[in-house]
Amino acid sequence: MTDEVTQKDMVMTSAMWENFAHEAGHAVVGHFAGLNLEYIEVSQRGTDEGNGVAVFTHADPKEERSAIMYAAGGPAVAELQQRFKKYRDRAKWVGDVEDVGHVNIQWPDLSDDDRRNLRNYLAANYYSGSANVKRETARIQNEARRQVRQYWPWIACVIDALADATRYGQDEDRARIDRPAFLKAIADADKLELSTDD
Repeated sequence: MTDEVTQKDMVMTSAMWENFAHEAGHAVVGHFAGLNLEYIEVSQRGTDEGNGVAVFTHADPKEERSAIMYAAGGPAVAELQQRFKKYRDRAKWVGDVEDVGHVNIQWPDLSDDDRRNLRNYLAANYYSGSANVKRETARIQNEARRQVRQYWPWIACVIDALADATRYGQDEDRARIDRPAFLKAIADADKLELSTDD
């Protein structure tokens, strides 16, 4: 029984935790930007990479705050990997080339959905001039990194909430927290921040 639990923990640590961090990054950065989170859900079958979603009531891909929120998932995973040194070898920014208005752009380690949303933002706001597109891409990426560092205590509490909410199944593991549980995690982080200021 111990071996089975250990194996499960290893699987969860290598895949589910990365997805927790990714979605928590979206959720927390979006929350502090004034977006209303509905729920976060992460699932994994066996040892695959799993998938997740952070759903907001109104997240317009054309808005800058939404673009930063979409970009925050990648930095959150990288930040998690940096903080937990056992994943240090995988804590690298991956240069995926995307074509936006015939301009090649280096993206950080983003999911396909995040990439698509950021392309929509750039297409809506910076369709003219390769210099504008590249400059805005770098600005959004840097702002997402900065906010992930700034809000890391809140992201960590949301990761913990997702871990606590995980339900293990024979074929699939699933974690879901709705808005009240998310706001509780945010409040827990607020208390931790206040206690460290004392």
